[in-house]
Order: sequence, then C-alpha cells, then structure tokens
Amino acid sequence: MATPVGLGAFIGTAGDWRAAVLALLCALLAFIIWFPFIKSYDNKLYGQEQAVAEEERQAQA
Repeated sequence: MATPVGLGAFIGTAGDWRAAVLALLCALLAFIIWFPFIKSYDNKLYGQEQAVAEEERQAQA
C-alpha cells in the first residue's frame, strides 16, 4: 500500500517535517512539468472523439 505524498517522507525520516515539505514541492514541480503534455494529449483525444461523433451523425442522416 502506498502512502500519500509527504506523509511517506515524513514517516521515512522519523518525523522530519522538512522532508514532507520537500516531497510536496517535488510532486508540485512534477505536476507543473507534466501538465502541458497531459493537456495536449487530452486535447488530441477530444478531437478524435469529436471526429467520430461527427462521422456517426453524418452516417445517421
């Protein structure tokens, strides 16, 4: 079982609050770095879904 971000670092360092803060900052930085790529992929999939939906509408007409 995995522990939440920050809590695992806090427990792993025997209660050092700085480790929890560092773990949270690292998780935030990773999110900031990866978010544009995730959003781009999401937009690509959304476009594909819209194209399929348009094809289905045209086929029904």
